[in-house]
Amino acid sequence: LQAALQHLEPHQRKELASQLENPWVLITLVRDKHGTFTAQACVPHLQPSGVEVVARHLAGKVLDLGRDGLASHFLQAFIGRWAGEESVGLLCGMVVMRGGGGG
Repeated sequence: LQAALQHLEPHQRKELASQLENPWVLITLVRDKHGTFTAQACVPHLQPSGVEVVARHLAGKVLDLGRDGLASHFLQAFIGRWAGEESVGLLCGMVVMRGGGGG
């Protein structure tokens, strides 16, 4: 799927990336050894509204996902690409606050 993503038209990439807005799809993909790569490949193609939706879905699970070897790579890609967005900045703040509390 990652290879196919490169050959899609821009509107098709955006449509595929929008599937990450579904919380079940998002969490299932990022925890899967193949799905996490697909989810990471979709990150640059998210629309700003999709970035906010994904950030909200991740917010309640960020520490758990950060401890998951596969999901943590998605978190790094997502935060790295969208760090300038307000919702992602809030997500980063949650990581610092919760992670810095000693457990």
